[in-house]
Amino acid sequence: MMRVALLFLLTIRGFGQSGHAAALLQEVAGAVRSTRSWRIEGSVEESAGGEKSASADFKLLIDAAGRVRFEQTGKFPALIVCEADKVSVYSLPLRRYREVPRAGTDLCAPVIDAWETLPKTVLSPLAEPGPPGQNCELVTGTLKPELASLGEARRTLCIDTGRKQVVWEKFESRYSTRTYTYRLVDRNVEIPAGFFVFAPLGRGVHPLRITSAPSFWCD
Repeated sequence: MMRVALLFLLTIRGFGQSGHAAALLQEVAGAVRSTRSWRIEGSVEESAGGEKSASADFKLLIDAAGRVRFEQTGKFPALIVCEADKVSVYSLPLRRYREVPRAGTDLCAPVIDAWETLPKTVLSPLAEPGPPGQNCELVTGTLKPELASLGEARRTLCIDTGRKQVVWEKFESRYSTRTYTYRLVDRNVEIPAGFFVFAPLGRGVHPLRITSAPSFWCD
């Protein structure tokens, strides 16, 4: 009888965590929808087999008109500028760039789009207190794999409940782990329009066919 009661209490607690976790994801998504512009700075680290394989820093600017500037350093340095009608993708090591129509591309608004769709993409979420010293709550759930062979992925978010924003998040699959840490997240900031105009950077910069985003683009 005691065992049955204990299992019942654990089940009730699980439901409470799940409902609270879903509410937190809804709050983050709502904050994204109510934000006009963003300035985000952070880093991403990827590991495989328990060893770090790559890392990079990034900066992301999004203005009220939906224009985007994304800069990434590290092993795959890149610059992406999304203007009203076109997207420019520039590879720093190759000194090559490509411009494509913005309509129909998925190169713009990384991170932000993923936060807005959290209630739909994070399945069976559960909440628990964050790590000591970190002002956040952890929400963990599964992601439906793009390919069945990859298996389910696990996503963990450290959410600042006061500001309703993500402090860091981690994606874990059977093959690798990728962690994004956001050092700076400013919302509804004024950003000069000049940041969203792409210009080839110096001599020797030529067009090149680039068909995908940098490898660290947020999933």
